[in-house]
Amino acid sequence: MHIIYSYYTQTFKYLINKTMKKYANGADIGGSHISCAVIDLEKESIIRKSFAAQKVDNQASADDILESWTIVFKKSLNSND
Repeated sequence: MHIIYSYYTQTFKYLINKTMKKYANGADIGGSHISCAVIDLEKESIIRKSFAAQKVDNQASADDILESWTIVFKKSLNSND
């Protein structure tokens, strides 16, 4: 049974690696802004329509700053919808 499971596991991993693209979300977090974009790791390029940016009040509470970051990441990640 273990051999069959191992075979299917390896086959599944191979299919995933062959069919799924790999992406990353890159961010530039500065004292007054955050910018981010999705990066296609296979092509080593930025997906331009995924670029998002927003000003951040560096005097705001940590929760407010993190909320700003969350908004920008969501905009970037949802750009393909």
